[in-house]
Amino acid sequence: MKLLASVIWRRDNPDTHCYVRQAQSANVDTKFLESGDAQNRFLELLGIVMPPAWVDAHKDLDWPEIGGFKKRDTKRIRMRFLSKNDSPFPMGITDVEIYEKDLSRELVTRIRNIVVIENNTTVESLPEIPGTLAVYGKGKAVAPVDLSRFETWGKKLFYFGDIDVDGLSCLSMSRASVSFITPLMMDRETFDAFAPDLGIHGANTQGPNTSGLTKEEKELVEYLIEQSESSGINRLEQEKLPFDLVVSLITDLPSPGISDAEDYK
Repeated sequence: MKLLASVIWRRDNPDTHCYVRQAQSANVDTKFLESGDAQNRFLELLGIVMPPAWVDAHKDLDWPEIGGFKKRDTKRIRMRFLSKNDSPFPMGITDVEIYEKDLSRELVTRIRNIVVIENNTTVESLPEIPGTLAVYGKGKAVAPVDLSRFETWGKKLFYFGDIDVDGLSCLSMSRASVSFITPLMMDRETFDAFAPDLGIHGANTQGPNTSGLTKEEKELVEYLIEQSESSGINRLEQEKLPFDLVVSLITDLPSPGISDAEDYK
């Protein structure tokens, strides 16, 4: 029986810290442990056969660590070097995804500007722009991209997302690990210029995260919520903005303003 074989394996290998997939006994696979019910039965039996000290050391952990297994590293960063000459990877590879822990200064020595972009199609469509690295955003993910090392290495940080409550919440969360990140075309001026023709109504306005926003950005969130309540336009998607304008802006990025940074709270 797979369950008993896996429990016996753990009993005989209490200190083996490996992935669940690696824990095989007598060629018994562990795929069945992907089921929540199987995990509960497995843990129940471990509580019987494992030493109390082992059980106590793991009881407050989540699966798979509660079973003594290694947790899969999901902190990855996908990025695109906007010039082949800036990429440290062979054969002209510019679009890569790596573990965040493997990100190093050596990979971005030729990069000046880091632009986090929430729309993958926009990232993939950008032309050659030397000195710029486009990072694929993660939206309202529990673990947003950690930008702190880029800041430590002296890179200028920018963020480009939708002008709506969710987009501004993502901007706020992107600042969690850095002192400041400059938004691109995510302001009231841009909204007023393009939303009448390109904006829509219906964006989410629930539970905005505004802790990392400036005074003006918070006021924009409040305005968008008011628009929603009055059935007005409250969302301008970044991909609806003129693409040549987007390219021009990213090609000639400004430095983050000191006054903006001081306004950040």
